[in-house]
Amino acid sequence: MSGAGSKRKRQVGADPVVNSADPVDETWSPTVDFAFLHNLVRQISPESQPCMPAPTHDAAAPELQICTRQYEDTFLFEPGMHERPCVNGRTHCESVAMGGRVLKEFVLPSDSTEAASSLRPCLMCVRTAIARAHFQALTDQHATCHVILQRHCNAIGADGEYAAESCLLPAACATGLVSPVVLHTRSSYVATTVDGVVGWRQLYPLPRAGDADSAAQPFLARLAA
Repeated sequence: MSGAGSKRKRQVGADPVVNSADPVDETWSPTVDFAFLHNLVRQISPESQPCMPAPTHDAAAPELQICTRQYEDTFLFEPGMHERPCVNGRTHCESVAMGGRVLKEFVLPSDSTEAASSLRPCLMCVRTAIARAHFQALTDQHATCHVILQRHCNAIGADGEYAAESCLLPAACATGLVSPVVLHTRSSYVATTVDGVVGWRQLYPLPRAGDADSAAQPFLARLAA
């Protein structure tokens, strides 16, 4: 038979899963824009960054919770027993867009142990939404309200946590980002399977020895203490 006739049929209903030890290929994706914009903003001094008009209705700052890297690692897997999937499902979950499976919903340590009435997004989708809104706000010259983008933050510069260059930091102007949070880029993850559970492993670098010595670090590093 010809080569075309001998091809195996694709299994219907099978979940597409990245099965590689290499990071996700990011020739172009929405998060490439995030990384590009992040590098541009870091090259501009705070005094020269675009500043939006002061919001007329300032939002009350929520009580942010610090989530450690170890805690977040546990949410980069598909849902297990008694766990719920990302609200964005197979059509819009960021993990699926990267070739993986729908991840479990991201819940904070203080969230009620009882299931919320509605599903929540997964950690990847939360990071993506924060980055998108943050960069959109940096270019928005007509902001009329200050919406807080996050319910959690990350510690930078502390042992076992994240390096400063891997995180979005509050800008000189109001973008809704009030504390550091990891910048989502698809190339910063690699597919993994642990005890039969499919998910992702983070490749974000650990803090360098001198990170905690910079002017901005001491306070941020203490967040993980």
